Amino acid sequence: MTVGLWWALAPAGVALDPARYLGELDQLPEPRLGGEWCDVRIHDDEGELSWRLVAVEAGREDSLFEARREEPIKLERGLTEPLEKRGG
Repeated sequence: MTVGLWWALAPAGVALDPARYLGELDQLPEPRLGGEWCDVRIHDDEGELSWRLVAVEAGREDSLFEARREEPIKLERGLTEPLEKRGG
């Protein structure tokens, strides 16, 4: 299983570990550990933009949706039909 890290926007209101706060930055570093987070602020002639980013881990090589494609879909009338037969 391959594990990687990338930066993602932190969901509004999520509780982040203060011990993993990297500070307010103007350049985004390479993420080192999952759960690290920072505020990125960019200033230009038009004002300021800011984002709260958190380092997240990726560890899944297969598709989350592949297994669902094989499962039958329950229709409102109680019938089941595989997704491939429905054309979707």
